[in-house]
Amino acid sequence: MLLSTDKSTTLKDYLPLTILQKSPIQWLQDSIAPFYIFRQLQFEGTMLANTDPLGGGKIIYSSIITRKLGLKTTKHLETSIQIEKGKIQSFKIHLPNKTIEAKCHY
Repeated sequence: MLLSTDKSTTLKDYLPLTILQKSPIQWLQDSIAPFYIFRQLQFEGTMLANTDPLGGGKIIYSSIITRKLGLKTTKHLETSIQIEKGKIQSFKIHLPNKTIEAKCHY
């Protein structure tokens, strides 16, 4: 998770494959991993908006998880969270076949 409010910073990292369902492909990847990695989950987090670097304004943070299997790369999950005045205002989760949105009312 990116803990910076600098809009020019993007965080990229790889997630462990154990968060996906177990499959025969996982066994194959584990067997040949010392020689070749053909299956990966990549995380990318970006600060989209920050109206006040001191934390009192509006912050929008977005993250994307992409799945790689061989040469094919697909978007697995996309999320965004909006924070205003130090409180979560809303978050969205975009899955391949549906979108979930929650808004907080104080």
